[in-house]
Amino acid sequence: MTTESIRKSAEEKLRHPRPGGAIARARDYGIDLTLLIERLRLTPEERIRDLQRAIKGMEAMRGRARQGKRSSADEPERTRV
Repeated sequence: MTTESIRKSAEEKLRHPRPGGAIARARDYGIDLTLLIERLRLTPEERIRDLQRAIKGMEAMRGRARQGKRSSADEPERTRV
């Protein structure tokens, strides 16, 4: 079985899950199976690239959050009236 045929088989199972099976239960629970299908269409290299991009974005957010905490910690505490 080729990689392409495995991917198509997995995609078919996600699009038309067996009634009562785990995939059907996940879909009925509200899991968006189309996102899984989209990921399956990517090559492993594309998935790694996307993951690295997401990590960089999270690191940037963390850095901005830390800067925000530092600047608010430098401000004097306000008293409530």
